[in-house]
Amino acid sequence: MKKTIKIYEDVKADISPEMTGLFFEDINYAADGGLYAEMLENRHFEFYKASGHMSDFYIEHDNLYAWEKYGDCEMKIVMASPVASENPHYLRFKAKQAGAGFTNKAYDGICVKKSHKYNISFYCRNLSRFDNLTISLLTENKNSESLNSENSIKNNIENNNNNTDSCNDCNGCNDCNNIVEKPFSITVSLDKSDYNELCPWVLYKCSFIANRDIRHAKLLVTLPFPGIAEFDFFSMLPDDAVAGIFRRDLFELLNDLKPGFIRFPGGCIVEGATLENRYKFKDTLKPLTNRKNNWNRWAVHGNDVWTDGKPKNHSIYDHYNQTYGIGFYEFFLLCDLLKAKPLPVLNVGLACQYQSYELVEPESEEFDSFIQDALDLIEFANGPTNSKWGKVRKDLGHEAPFNLELLGIGNEQWETDKTKFFDRYSRFEMAIHAKYPDIKLIGSAGPDTTSDKYEASWNYIRKNFETNKNFAYAVDEHYYVPPKWLFEHNDFYDNYDRNIKVFAGEYAAHPAGSMSFNNPKLNTLEGALAEAAFLTGVERNADVVVLSSYAPLFARLNFAQWSPDMIWFDDEKAYGTPSYYVQCAYSNLTGNVVLDTKKQHEELIKSKIYYNPSKDEKTGTIYVKLVNAGSETIDFTFNDTNDNALAISDIYTLTHDSVDAHNSIENPDKVFLEHTKISNSKSIKISPFSFNVIVI
Repeated sequence: MKKTIKIYEDVKADISPEMTGLFFEDINYAADGGLYAEMLENRHFEFYKASGHMSDFYIEHDNLYAWEKYGDCEMKIVMASPVASENPHYLRFKAKQAGAGFTNKAYDGICVKKSHKYNISFYCRNLSRFDNLTISLLTENKNSESLNSENSIKNNIENNNNNTDSCNDCNGCNDCNNIVEKPFSITVSLDKSDYNELCPWVLYKCSFIANRDIRHAKLLVTLPFPGIAEFDFFSMLPDDAVAGIFRRDLFELLNDLKPGFIRFPGGCIVEGATLENRYKFKDTLKPLTNRKNNWNRWAVHGNDVWTDGKPKNHSIYDHYNQTYGIGFYEFFLLCDLLKAKPLPVLNVGLACQYQSYELVEPESEEFDSFIQDALDLIEFANGPTNSKWGKVRKDLGHEAPFNLELLGIGNEQWETDKTKFFDRYSRFEMAIHAKYPDIKLIGSAGPDTTSDKYEASWNYIRKNFETNKNFAYAVDEHYYVPPKWLFEHNDFYDNYDRNIKVFAGEYAAHPAGSMSFNNPKLNTLEGALAEAAFLTGVERNADVVVLSSYAPLFARLNFAQWSPDMIWFDDEKAYGTPSYYVQCAYSNLTGNVVLDTKKQHEELIKSKIYYNPSKDEKTGTIYVKLVNAGSETIDFTFNDTNDNALAISDIYTLTHDSVDAHNSIENPDKVFLEHTKISNSKSIKISPFSFNVIVI
């Protein structure tokens, strides 16, 4: 079969340079256990176990979660004089024998890579005034009956004899860094003349270089003889973490996307399952030790599944917590590093509308504090260093402003008689624009694009826009839908009002409408093709849709509450899904203007062909995004307005023999965007079930 597409030079719309971006939410262990490079779990002995449903959420302290005894010892969680009052619990450890200690399980276990350096730190109060302690990596001995047996202690410590790097704050210990084959020792120095009953905390640091790859290990801390010590705020970070914060392979996958913006920190965690549980951004601007631990709203996801007339009450993720190692400062820093515009989202006095009835009335003084948070956030991002919150930014290490332009007011909110969301938004808009008129506000169309909630939201925005053109820059729309819906709604934005812009803030193809736990197989080629086809319509309507982002962004294998997702990873590796490569194409292979198709796309859709052309006016390069969703190979020619065939220089293709094909840890490149250089061909064959970017 042969097809010809005429490329017109008529410009239909400008394409916003930040049009294709990222939406980050701490779901699926995307932050702790994910992008945040910290390798230990419950490193500060503050974890909660979360249970409940709707208005009956409750939490329990489970401060020793992820920690276990090793040898003859006692472990107690105590409170008295902590490192930080915001996180008041710490470990009081009593060794009853030499070599006794404790371990940290760290999600699926600690993974270290040969020749890579790792940095460890912790706070200690040396109550027994011992000379040193030992930190090791412990791997499970399959033949051992107990990790606490003497043989296990002897046989399960693996270390490295070949490293010579020394610890910081070590006072010259000779065996430092030899974690992997022989335990290395850190001498804890407490000057006796300074010793008193308060016994101050001391921060200790060391590092090691692994001499081989190790997975599923535990961090082991042991004392050299019987005694008592107290510990808090352990940390283990790979030395190659970007900015000392971000896991490198995950960061590089984001960097390859070249995002125009990042929406953060969510998502439902902005609202919280309860208002106390909501994301309080000011708490995350403190030093790491002072960032109050919180339980994650996604820890109770799935508890609404009822059995025998009762909800489940708790899930397998009931220990999903937030340490805020990535807080608002780190999110802004991530935007800087990726050259993306920040788009923070703030709570409007509502807990999650799906899971809670809790709210703050918009007429109350308490509600005013939510508005003040918005004003303070803008000052933190953009204010001079002599302002209150601008100084906080400077003290955190970023003197220059972050140039915040975009701000989301609420997440996926909708109007009801109780929530009064429209009133809330209006109050935020008036207060923010009275002080910061140039901030572009993002409104909400609710949780879908088909219900009365959606219609009511748009009617409200349009009515206010008539008298206030600054009322909303864009409206946030969400849709998680079957691939069929995306194919059938390529024209979704063709007839939208051109005055008010759209932020396609959360979208993804869900095969057969499914959404499930821990299912990377749902990220199929079919779903990616449907998204690519839909996005040809989004790009064609770039004068309406100014921002778009797939969701969710990350998922840790065996720790995911939501599938499908864009990027999957485990303790060792990460990979992009077919949907990831669609996003790469739209963010990297796009011009600055949309070229008019002169309605050609409408006829081609009848043959299951979806396309859109864009042009880089600086270089003259034309990019034609084209999805062939049919089962036949098609020979395409692209002509100019004089019917002369245009020369093709490159093609990028995403395809596979099966539309159910998906990537995996074992086969990460099964479906990927393959680049082929073309020798100025005048025609090109397009495979069935493929997404292509043809460069002219």
